Amino acid sequence: MNMAEQAEQYGRALSRGRKHLGLSPYNTYRLYLGSDHVLHVAASGYSERSKRFYFKDIQAMVITKTRSALWIGVVLGALLLTAVLVIWD
Repeated sequence: MNMAEQAEQYGRALSRGRKHLGLSPYNTYRLYLGSDHVLHVAASGYSERSKRFYFKDIQAMVITKTRSALWIGVVLGALLLTAVLVIWD
């Protein structure tokens, strides 16, 4: 099987890459669905790393709020409050 045929067997799990705002803002992460696994691709600059997670090996998926989500909520709340106070006067 050549590379083009291998690429066609994957479906995009997410519509766009997720940018990591940690040490390097240029890292992107993507997920692709295979027939029996999920492919995680991390790209930064000219390098790309991939890892397969087989469905039979996945025991749990955990979703949690991050500290950055808290700060984004605080900032947006403060902006909303400021806008309401300016319009109210």
